[in-house]
Amino acid sequence: MAHQESLNNDSLLSTFSASLPPGIGNHTVDTDDVVKVINLQHLISRGVYIYSVFGLLGLLAGISTLIIYFVSIVKKINLTMLGILVFTVTLADFALVLFSSTDLVRPNPLTTSALCCTILSFSFNIPYFYTALIQVAIFAFKDKLDAVQDGSVLRRCLITTLTVLGVSTACSVLVSTLAGVVQDPGVQVNCYLDPLEAPPSYRIVKFLLGFLVPTLIALILIVRFFIHSRCSGGCQPPLLLPLAMFIVSFLCRLVYNTMLLLRREAGDSYGLYREEAKAVLGELILFGGSCLCLCLLFIGVCTRTSTVPQGIAI
Repeated sequence: MAHQESLNNDSLLSTFSASLPPGIGNHTVDTDDVVKVINLQHLISRGVYIYSVFGLLGLLAGISTLIIYFVSIVKKINLTMLGILVFTVTLADFALVLFSSTDLVRPNPLTTSALCCTILSFSFNIPYFYTALIQVAIFAFKDKLDAVQDGSVLRRCLITTLTVLGVSTACSVLVSTLAGVVQDPGVQVNCYLDPLEAPPSYRIVKFLLGFLVPTLIALILIVRFFIHSRCSGGCQPPLLLPLAMFIVSFLCRLVYNTMLLLRREAGDSYGLYREEAKAVLGELILFGGSCLCLCLLFIGVCTRTSTVPQGIAI
């Protein structure tokens, strides 16, 4: 094991040396930088190992939740408005967990064409924005979440879902445009869901549209709910699950967006490894939040299904 780690470190040293611009330091390598790079690589590896546990739990919880929903649909069990909206959240979070497979190869590079990487980044941003915006819609319809499925409820859910999906797609198009268009779509790149070479405008707009604005609106709706709520002992049961999901998403996305905003242009090889570590660890925390939300959804669906025989009233 120690011999293998030594070989990996020697390989990294060679790669680090080769990546330096020619003529710098007479081909000498700063030992401190090499040690820092090795530590970054080990940190990424540990992060991937830890996330793999969350990823497995998230996948199992997501699949189980979807099975419960599909069985309920086959049995023609009526869903509440919250149940329908939460079903779409389950799909979006499940999609984010699937996108996390791009980080499971780290710290090794994920080599794809520039065009495929752009499409992957665009596709990833749609569920990212959707899960943030649909929470705002859930809190906005807080007084109607217990409405049992009928024609008007289905229309309202369909309009809400399509509107949020349309806005999410538009936001994804915007940030993908800000990320820039590659001159040669066929060139091979080390692909990241948030491109390392993206300008600051990409990071700022994604922070505003995907975190700051939805969070502020959701907080206003939550505070307004508690002010007008008559239940002094706590909130109404339908909002317990959305509140728990909001707290988990807020904490994980806060760390993710902080790491995103802290990115800087890599001035040297060590700077490139440092920015890669920020990107990978930030994405793993974001995906970990989606896994926790899927576990909360599974617990909520199971709890409410066992206590409400006539349907899923989460």
